[in-house]
Amino acid sequence: MKNIKEIIIMGCGPAGLAAGYHLARKGIRPHLFDKDTSVGGLSKTVHWKGNKFNLGEHRFYTKYPEVLKLWKDILPRDLKTKKCVSRTYYNNKFLEYKNLYKNLGFNKTILCFLSYAKTRVSRRKSEETFEELITNRFGRKFFEIFFKNYTEKTWGLPCGKLSPERRTQGIKNFPLITAIKNSFENISPSLEKAPEIKTAITEPLYPKKGPGQLYEKIADYIKKRGGKISLNTELKEIEISENRITKAILNDTEYSPGEFISSIPLNHFIESIASLIPQTVRDAAKKLKFRNLLKVVLIYNKKGLFPDNWIYINNSNVKVVRIQNFNNWSKVMTVDRNSTMLGLEYFCGKNDDIWNSTDNELINLGLEDLEKLNLAKADFFSDGIVYRVSDAYPIDSIGYKENLKVVREYLDNISNLHLAGRAGTFGYDNMSYSVMTGIQSAKNILAGKKAI
Repeated sequence: MKNIKEIIIMGCGPAGLAAGYHLARKGIRPHLFDKDTSVGGLSKTVHWKGNKFNLGEHRFYTKYPEVLKLWKDILPRDLKTKKCVSRTYYNNKFLEYKNLYKNLGFNKTILCFLSYAKTRVSRRKSEETFEELITNRFGRKFFEIFFKNYTEKTWGLPCGKLSPERRTQGIKNFPLITAIKNSFENISPSLEKAPEIKTAITEPLYPKKGPGQLYEKIADYIKKRGGKISLNTELKEIEISENRITKAILNDTEYSPGEFISSIPLNHFIESIASLIPQTVRDAAKKLKFRNLLKVVLIYNKKGLFPDNWIYINNSNVKVVRIQNFNNWSKVMTVDRNSTMLGLEYFCGKNDDIWNSTDNELINLGLEDLEKLNLAKADFFSDGIVYRVSDAYPIDSIGYKENLKVVREYLDNISNLHLAGRAGTFGYDNMSYSVMTGIQSAKNILAGKKAI
């Protein structure tokens, strides 16, 4: 096998590409690898029969100035502000937090209010699970309507077995009492008007041709500056000696990395280590689980369908969790401007029947789910495709923090290893976070230090 010594970056998603870009700007020629056939990771844009679709709901907003600068440097003209619409779909109705009464009806709104009031009187001191946290803050009824079905379909676990720490982004401070006041606005005009509720970034930046446009441009930049990108390449084995990665085998080639950035799933990285490491570390890594994503993309010969960019599905009679309307992100996503392309997201484990279903079975499932939801009629269906992503999202089950600590304490002692990205750090956060971890890994290498 050929022996090569260089900076290796595992994974060509947002984190790996951001690290490669930062290094390339400083005159360093990194070598990036990915087992996929294209760059972008979960933020890629898939090209299919002239159409373009995204794997996730990726909005470009950030609190990190360096991330914003990177985005704008790469796409100075094609990164535009995009107004987004997103609602929850419950019992075949669109729900809006700002007017519970209109959407839920008088009786359910009253139940939500009473349930919320009960939590004010008998609030639990402990919030050890996601279910306890939400019911404690918003009441049992609100939890059942807005969170239970969606959360359990997404993560494949009862809400009582999910950790509360990272499942509450964008909702932990949700002002339910404000929603209640808004709901009764039409009933009692004398009631003081509550302020508008803001639950998400509604006007982010967005690339004209989808998120993948940005990452494809970054990959081109890295290559133009002398870096390398090798796709269809998988990490087979790692050897560690004297707290350094001394050898990495990718496909059938052996490398001797000077520095090593990993954004691949943390448990798979541990599995690839051939050297003797504590069994407690291997056992802890096996308990860090990921959820798989199935993207069922359907094209309908009909415009519009609904104005939302994406919808959260809380119905219990369907398996779909979230639906994207790609036409509402950008008009250039579909070849036929008179058609509508929808992306249905299903989450599952590798042993679940749905993961092992055929493409035709999954397309039929998507058509049936849309019919049940009264969102689209199968009569207008014209084409479809299925895209599978394994190990897409880290699952924060009860106990994950303890297992992650064991793994990180071991890996943090490897002097030339830098972890980045959602999968590489087992961190559940948005795309901006992944990009920033990549930039920080590159900065640490340039400064000759390791982040702990």
